Amino acid sequence: MVRRRGGPAAASATAVASPAVVGTVAVMALVYYSTLFVFLDHWLGLGTSAGAAHAAAVSLAVAACFFSFVCAAAADPGSVPASFAPDAEAAQGQGLKSRYCDKCCMFKPPRSHHCKVCKRCVLKMDHHCVWINNCVGYGNYKAFIICVLNATIGSLYSFVIFLCDLLLKEHEFHILSVKIVYILAGVLFFFLSLTIGSLLCWHIYLLCHNMTTIELLCISTGRQ
Repeated sequence: MVRRRGGPAAASATAVASPAVVGTVAVMALVYYSTLFVFLDHWLGLGTSAGAAHAAAVSLAVAACFFSFVCAAAADPGSVPASFAPDAEAAQGQGLKSRYCDKCCMFKPPRSHHCKVCKRCVLKMDHHCVWINNCVGYGNYKAFIICVLNATIGSLYSFVIFLCDLLLKEHEFHILSVKIVYILAGVLFFFLSLTIGSLLCWHIYLLCHNMTTIELLCISTGRQ
């Protein structure tokens, strides 16, 4: 059997070329543009001191989110060293056991799992994230969590600015195009805030219990 393992460079190139990654970046750009140049500009005006301050804060949040997103997508999530050899006594002393991966033809350390998408074993694998087109594991979990945190802050901030503009200013809702823009933006901002915020809460729970998504699912289903 041939060992199939992708390196960090291959993973990075694949991530950049992924339609899901391009779509995620496009959503970031759409939220950023509409927040600043549609809702914030209409609410306070970008030329005012308050408007400029909010614009700077939103820009900082989006920049931080984009940077951590790139780091999570491009980083190696954690490759199992080719020279890894299980230490049975140490593993048993910690209540763990090393397992053999039939696909990679090698032993994998405790808490490592084989990703069917990346076709390799990943150290402390949490899950394969389609939005970064990369596994989330030991090597990029910190960047992933920071990205989710920044995305939650950014989406909530955009939603608050949208609500302030909607409730505190007058609008020409008799114009169909204006009404459609506000309806679609409201749905998008609410959906992003809810889903990304829920994801952040989920991973905070996992961190507090020192578990990964895969490990919790294995416990729930009774699998090893």
